[in-house]
Amino acid sequence: MGGGLTTRVLPEEGQAFRFEVIFRTDHPRLRQQAKPPTHFHLYQDEYVEVLEGSLVVEVEGVEKVVRPGDGVVTLGRGVNHRTYPLDGGEESNRVRMLLSGEESESPYKLELAFFESWYAYQEECYIAGERVDLIQALPFYEDLTMKQDQAWDRMEVITKEKMG
Repeated sequence: MGGGLTTRVLPEEGQAFRFEVIFRTDHPRLRQQAKPPTHFHLYQDEYVEVLEGSLVVEVEGVEKVVRPGDGVVTLGRGVNHRTYPLDGGEESNRVRMLLSGEESESPYKLELAFFESWYAYQEECYIAGERVDLIQALPFYEDLTMKQDQAWDRMEVITKEKMG
């Protein structure tokens, strides 16, 4: 994201994905950006551990500041959440954290390919000076989108109706 966010892929250690994420809180891109959208994961728990700086972990609208030594925060499946660096008042201009997710048998699980695609798309928008397309962001809004299984069921019904 224009140098404001860097991610390093780490060995999974039995998880679906595991990253070291570094936010540069003094970077113009992060300073001008709104909070990320609240989202949820249907098929996996997600884990966050802060190694440096302070991170806001918002769960179901309740914000909690997490710092090094606070341990691993579990974001349970189906729970609305978002994370973002604490803005202001910090000695360091970095927030460094570990982000990981449990393994899942679901074909819709979060994995490395999702993160590579999502953040690459945001980077392309940033470089081109464009906003993220609404269609790309809709899956993050539960009340505006259909669950994957519901979508497949609906498509099957429509296909049967049209094909006879």
